[in-house]
Amino acid sequence: MTLVYETIPAFEDTWIECLGDLGRYRMAIEDDDVRDREIWKNCARFWYTKAADKTPNVGRLYHHLAILALPNIVKQLFLYCKSLAVVSPFHSSRVSILTVFHPLFNHTVLESNKPTMDSIFIQIHAIMFTHVNFEKFDSLVADLTKLVQYHIEHPFIEHPYEDQWRVRSFYLSICNITALYDYGAKDSTLRNAWKNGYKSDKSKDIAADHGDTAGKTSVTRETLLPSFVQNERPTGADEDNENAEVTTL
Repeated sequence: MTLVYETIPAFEDTWIECLGDLGRYRMAIEDDDVRDREIWKNCARFWYTKAADKTPNVGRLYHHLAILALPNIVKQLFLYCKSLAVVSPFHSSRVSILTVFHPLFNHTVLESNKPTMDSIFIQIHAIMFTHVNFEKFDSLVADLTKLVQYHIEHPFIEHPYEDQWRVRSFYLSICNITALYDYGAKDSTLRNAWKNGYKSDKSKDIAADHGDTAGKTSVTRETLLPSFVQNERPTGADEDNENAEVTTL
């Protein structure tokens, strides 16, 4: 496959994605050796990332990257959301995203672990996506607001050698924007409003292109000539030429 990728560049995007698929399949069958599994995961991630850089409008690639993002659940949610928010969304991500939310509906897991900013953030999106447990929404938002403020003021607490807050805030922003569009749902109110507005603007542009001559002004040739030239014109000038019109923008 690598040879095909190098020798037939016309289908380069396809070959890159296929190389990512091969790496992901090999990772899936590596059950015994954790080290080999991690190597193939990184290999698949490399090719999928390369493909996404070349075709950032394809949601399918972000879906594949989300599968490889475990155990980082925030990054996984971000990639699933991105796969639903691009120009060519991958609607199957609406099913896959439930794998991120499912553990949060297990009360035993929630009670055994201390709430973190990530877990609370995922719970909020789980509520908005599934429309379940809305009674907890306000309290979770209040808790998240406090934790976000704390992380902004102390960005190096969890990662003393690297400021992860900037990257994490990017993930949170994309997830929230996708939530506004109802996670890529075809009947999303905001999505349909945006589409209708886009079509309306496009129709206006087309109408303007067809009616561009309406704004042209007709003036006589006499008005374009200096006054002294107009006064010195021959008396026998053709009347048709005197009344001829020219069109200017």
